[in-house]
Amino acid sequence: MPLILLCGYPCSGKSTVASLLAGCLQTQRPDCQIEVVSEESIAGVQPVAAAATATIDPRVAIYTDANLEKQFRAEIKSKASGNPHLTHFSPLPSHTERALTGKKPSNTVVIVDANNYIKGYRYELYCTAKSMRHQQAILHCTTGLDRCREINAKAYSPTQHLYFYLELPNLPEAEKAVLGRYPEAVFSELVTRFERPNPSSRWDNPLYELCLPEDLEQEEGSSQELRTLVDQLTARILGELLSSGTKVRPNQSTVPAQSAGSNYLQVIPSAL
Repeated sequence: MPLILLCGYPCSGKSTVASLLAGCLQTQRPDCQIEVVSEESIAGVQPVAAAATATIDPRVAIYTDANLEKQFRAEIKSKASGNPHLTHFSPLPSHTERALTGKKPSNTVVIVDANNYIKGYRYELYCTAKSMRHQQAILHCTTGLDRCREINAKAYSPTQHLYFYLELPNLPEAEKAVLGRYPEAVFSELVTRFERPNPSSRWDNPLYELCLPEDLEQEEGSSQELRTLVDQLTARILGELLSSGTKVRPNQSTVPAQSAGSNYLQVIPSAL
């Protein structure tokens, strides 16, 4: 079963869609193990309900520091692949469980709820999934830039949350007063970095797309229209991926070489 990578602009609805998709898949395929690897959990983002102690989204500091972001991506990859050796250096907290390692491809779905904006990083995860005989699919949240910027501005209300400001020397004081999830400079930078998935690339195929409906109010939860869209998406995934019977074979280059026996030096002369 597949590794499903979400991608899209910041605040394009990836986390909302991932949560709804996981619920729909679990309802329609109760025999499957559905796991969501969330970058919010890994980064330590506090829930909206924790207003008294809420802080600025810690991903602001991560995405303005190349080294932290590299470690962050390694942490997400390790949680998706279940490889503990990828995270021994990372200072970021771990809040998700192992996903692909040791799981049967026939009954596991792993949803990676993260920006996944670098095509090379998506390729890495594609290779990881293939080496473990799992399919991979891309779910692109295609919500428009203006809508994403609007949602970003409403993500946290200054009247409901207590902010402390991290050391961001390039952030103007005037911008700090109107912080949403990301400052405008960080938001624009993430948009610029985003590399759209290309269905002609094997690591971006199959490619599914979903756009947040205009009537969706973040504060009130998911609209019925969005639920309908996710239901339709779930039906496609069930039909095209989970019921396809496709068997994934790892590339020869990624198959571990079989170790020689301890007596191979004695066996060689007799074989010649």
